[in-house]
Amino acid sequence: MRLVYVLLFATLFVVLGYIIPQIYFKYFDRTLYYSVQQPASVDREVYKPCDKLVVTIVRTSLINVSAHATVQIYLVNVEGKIIKHNPLFDGSVLIEITNKAVVYLSYIVPCDLIDGKYYLKAIVDYTVPSTNIRKNYIWVTDSFTVSNSINEVD
Repeated sequence: MRLVYVLLFATLFVVLGYIIPQIYFKYFDRTLYYSVQQPASVDREVYKPCDKLVVTIVRTSLINVSAHATVQIYLVNVEGKIIKHNPLFDGSVLIEITNKAVVYLSYIVPCDLIDGKYYLKAIVDYTVPSTNIRKNYIWVTDSFTVSNSINEVD
């Protein structure tokens, strides 16, 4: 009978040792392991299709982690409603422990974009080290205009 209690206690210990951290990180942990000052800035207010767009982000990361990032460009109307989006980047990124590090990201404005007001939205998906808990963080840029009719400045 003592062996049954020992096995029951050991099993309970292992199961609770796995479940309690999972519940904590999923439902109670509100730590921002990765964050970006919002909104991130763009280098100009007006772009032509096919122009290079540079985003300046100020990010803080409490962890070293490999993450998956998806960046999309969104067309919004005057009421702020999303009309269309185009992918700009979808892949892995390495994030190191930083405190308010300035990072410059460059993208090419899609050549087939119609004139309008746009912004970028990024979703960074990562796993908290030493756990199987996935978290994600969303950051956006200031809005900007894409116009085929802007004048070239020499």
